[in-house]
Amino acid sequence: AEALFRASLQADPAHVETLFNYGHLLWDVRKDVEGAAAMYKRAMELDAWNADVICSYGGLLAMQDETRAEELFRQALQLEPTHPDALCSLALLLERRKDLASAEDLYRRALQSHPDHVPSMYQYGMMLDDRGKHQAAEMLYRHVLEVDDRHEDCYCRYGLLLDRHGHSDSAQQMFQTVLDMAPAHADALCAMGDLLSRVREDPGAAEAHYLRALRADGAHVDALCSYAALLHHAPSREDEAADLKRRASRLAPGHPRVLQLP
Repeated sequence: AEALFRASLQADPAHVETLFNYGHLLWDVRKDVEGAAAMYKRAMELDAWNADVICSYGGLLAMQDETRAEELFRQALQLEPTHPDALCSLALLLERRKDLASAEDLYRRALQSHPDHVPSMYQYGMMLDDRGKHQAAEMLYRHVLEVDDRHEDCYCRYGLLLDRHGHSDSAQQMFQTVLDMAPAHADALCAMGDLLSRVREDPGAAEAHYLRALRADGAHVDALCSYAALLHHAPSREDEAADLKRRASRLAPGHPRVLQLP
């Protein structure tokens, strides 16, 4: 695909759609932020009224320059007031700032105009879940999975909700569904390990899942904390537990789970 985009741009360097799609590939697949930014900037120079390009460039900047990202999301919404990606992206940015009322309003606006917009459903569901509105969150998670039955993160998040409310069998099915699709999904591996340890009382299977999670993501703080807690109670493994705790503390010194470790 990349070679095709390059060839297309050689033939027509000012083709906005190709620049936009190539930027998306560089960002989403190659993780080449600088290359993607260059494509989006060039596309915006050629078409300053393209809300899709403006919103995508804002999304690229969201973790680096929130102020500029917000400007771009609002610019996209001036052009297309019901643009679902811009509404959802701006909502997520405001949610991170703890402006939950404004974020909720934006999620609702996105879903009013685009009821099946998966990112808005999922992000709004997580926000409601975190605020203790579990029934509303569950409805949104279910809707996400009706629209996209391969949404790995939603299966995982829904599983965590079910597990918290004592539905361990259903939760385990959710986590296993994720792992059938993505065997190296670190969040699902950690969640499955927690369930196996706490509910099934199978420390060996739990440890195997924590190890897999850390092979997939060595900086996964929850997996480090869960594994440390498991080993703390295992005979003659206190030193391993302490090492895991040190690793988690270096990564996230103020993380609640790190602070709770013995």
